[in-house]
Formats: sequence, C-alpha cells, structure tokens
Amino acid sequence: MKVLQILRILYLAILAGAMIFFGVVLFLKSNSAMIWINEDNPGMFLTGIIVVIVTSMCAFILPKMLLNQVRSKENKEQRLKSYIPVAIVRFALLEASMLVCIVFFLIDGSWFFTLMLALIVLIYLGLFPTQTRIENETETQIDDFTEDTFDD
Repeated sequence: MKVLQILRILYLAILAGAMIFFGVVLFLKSNSAMIWINEDNPGMFLTGIIVVIVTSMCAFILPKMLLNQVRSKENKEQRLKSYIPVAIVRFALLEASMLVCIVFFLIDGSWFFTLMLALIVLIYLGLFPTQTRIENETETQIDDFTEDTFDD
C-alpha cells in the first residue's frame, strides 16, 4: 500500500466527481434564468450559506483533532497507516461542501453558490497530497515513499 498514491487517487477522484456533477448542473440550468442572490427565498439562501460554511470549517477542525491521535503512534508505519483516514475525512468534508454548493445552485439558481464553489475548489486544490504535507502533519521524517508497504 502506498500512502501518497492512494491519497492522490482519492483526491483526484473526488475533484473529478464534483466537477462532473457541476458540469451536469450547468447544462441543466443553461436554459433557465439565474440570479446573483435569491431575494424571493432568503431562508433557503441563508441555509445554504450556513451549511457550506459549517462543512468547510469542519474539514479543517475535525482532521486537526484526529491528527493528535496519528501523532501519538509509535512508529512510522502506524502513523502513515492511521493518517489515511484523516486525509479521507478532510477530503470528504470538503467534497460535501462542494456538493452542497452545487445542489443549492441547482435548487436556488443563485450564482453566489458558484462563487462559493470556486473558493472551496481553490482551497481543495491547495490540499493536494504531497510528501512534505504528510511529513508535517504526521510529524514523521520520511526519506522516500516508494517503498511504503504495510503488512496487515
């Protein structure tokens, strides 16, 4: 099992899934009138913004708490093995906020959600799994990821 390759595949799959879904929604909404902010239904608009902000914040708060457990592991293999679920949780919560933006854009027709989606995608792109990021988050010095194998 190679940690870096697994995380990169998951990362790209999540991003591709969200972007394909957004493309489908744009195609569906291409013939309808779209507005910047939906003033006719402010409750739905506000609910969408709150849900997006909460899930985005959770994508940074929850993994930070889980990283304490990862750092408490004794050796490199255990730390790397326990880091994978933490990274997946971060990716999943950011994906949830991307999907909420897309769904509220589909339902509400407000372009504001596409702006929020673009911001979340930029944040997500900044979280691309690298060896340095994994070393910093697990507080483990790793010379080379090419030989990472774990026996279960």
